[in-house]
Amino acid sequence: MASALGQQSRNSDRPTPRSQELSVSDQRRFRPRQLRGLAHEPEPVDFVALLEQAGFKIRGRRANCPFCQGSARFTVAFTNEVAFCHRCKWTGNIRTLTRELGLPLEPLTREIHEKREQHDRFGEWERTIYLLLVRKWRSLTHRAELAKQVLLRFPDCEPAWWALADLYHSESTFGAAFEFLLYERLPQYVEAPMTRDQLLAAFSEAERRMRDVA
Repeated sequence: MASALGQQSRNSDRPTPRSQELSVSDQRRFRPRQLRGLAHEPEPVDFVALLEQAGFKIRGRRANCPFCQGSARFTVAFTNEVAFCHRCKWTGNIRTLTRELGLPLEPLTREIHEKREQHDRFGEWERTIYLLLVRKWRSLTHRAELAKQVLLRFPDCEPAWWALADLYHSESTFGAAFEFLLYERLPQYVEAPMTRDQLLAAFSEAERRMRDVA
């Protein structure tokens, strides 16, 4: 058993991918954000101008986040209607920025209200899944660290080798999950980057199927 998993023990010492470096600050920056609906105003609104007016420094389709602590260069991605910071998870859209800047707002339509509620549910789901993954991954890594200490004194301890094996075999699964939830632009574990719009679309489809079953 020890010879079979010797390579796994060495692999457990390699640096953890950035998407899995789950410090306390990772949980703090993934606080829930009440995501408003993607509002469509009757008159065209220059969302880029709103972002600049709110203090975002824009370059191309990226912007610096004024809400992040420390360096936050070009962590904000935005479309013509919504902006999202991949670091602190701040989200804003035409309505929220317009309100914050004290500009007049058009009344919410039923469609916009339903989208806002859906985005709230998605944000809560996103946060819950992330924290569950963090808790499980930390448990695995903690067990692996204890196992390595045990193996220094008892090289033939089977439970310790299995703890290392659990971590080794779970790495790609957890890596892919974190890349999905953190929208890594250069993923290591999935073939193509996941965008927030794609994940939201999958969430919406899952909700629709659940309603159909009910």
